[in-house]
Amino acid sequence: MCFYRGTVYKCNHSEIGKKVSDCKDQQDFLAGTTKDKNACAERQIHSMNRVRVDANCRKCQRLDALKTRTRKTFLSLRENLEKRKAAAGKNDMEAPKAEDADKADD
Repeated sequence: MCFYRGTVYKCNHSEIGKKVSDCKDQQDFLAGTTKDKNACAERQIHSMNRVRVDANCRKCQRLDALKTRTRKTFLSLRENLEKRKAAAGKNDMEAPKAEDADKADD
């Protein structure tokens, strides 16, 4: 198994970076001294090559931005709905008064 650099983010997601060193199997494969037809596919991250970052990963950053935009949109829609309900409520209050006045004339 070959060793790679690794990054662990604040959101606990991780990603594998560049290769640090080849394992014995990979070195033999590259030298052509092994009968294996496949290169080493195992990846391992040594703790000395792991970096912790005090930020969210790119995927979580995009998700947080989308969540913020969605929340703002919902708040805006809710405000518009409340305004329209209030305006419709005023119109409903005014309409019966006019009808009551017409009925009183009859």
